[in-house]
Amino acid sequence: LALDSTIAEAHTALGHALCVSEFAWEEADRSFERAIALNPTYTFGRMPYAICLMSRNRFRDAERQLRTAQSFDPLSPAPSNMLGRLYWTIQQPDRATPHLLQALELSPQMDLAWQVLGHAYLQKNMSAQAIDAFERAAALSGARDSAHLAYAYAMTGQRERAQAIVQKLIHREDRTSQLAYHIAIAYTGLGYWRERNR
Repeated sequence: LALDSTIAEAHTALGHALCVSEFAWEEADRSFERAIALNPTYTFGRMPYAICLMSRNRFRDAERQLRTAQSFDPLSPAPSNMLGRLYWTIQQPDRATPHLLQALELSPQMDLAWQVLGHAYLQKNMSAQAIDAFERAAALSGARDSAHLAYAYAMTGQRERAQAIVQKLIHREDRTSQLAYHIAIAYTGLGYWRERNR
């Protein structure tokens, strides 16, 4: 940006870093808004902005960004995937699933769409469909989505299968802090947070 302050992609990247690493919300907003002002049709730039807005429970603002992105690029699976994630987050699975299925129609290999679809199906008490979606996600991406599959197994009464996956994940040599977060999700499915909070 010091070399060229008119690059929308650079403002987007800066906004994302400010949001997820620094939690500098207002500065992040300014970077995202600058990126949008420079290139309103830069669809990808609205994705991390929506994530940043969602992290602060600004769901209507996030929805507006995603709807706008979708209108500019209707054949991109990313806005549909993010809309599904948004509606799942606010526990509206009936609104989430059509967007996630649309994303998967556009991009069947989108593991995150399969993952969130699994969570939406769990919210709808559709256990078989949820497990199928999580298994598809895990087959595509591996460790991260395997942790979510473990969560689903645990939530549907298949504790031994869940624990077997978790054991494999915690003994991986290439564990990262990001993977630790996903393993923690699996542990919540197994009920460990309840045991510690009794």
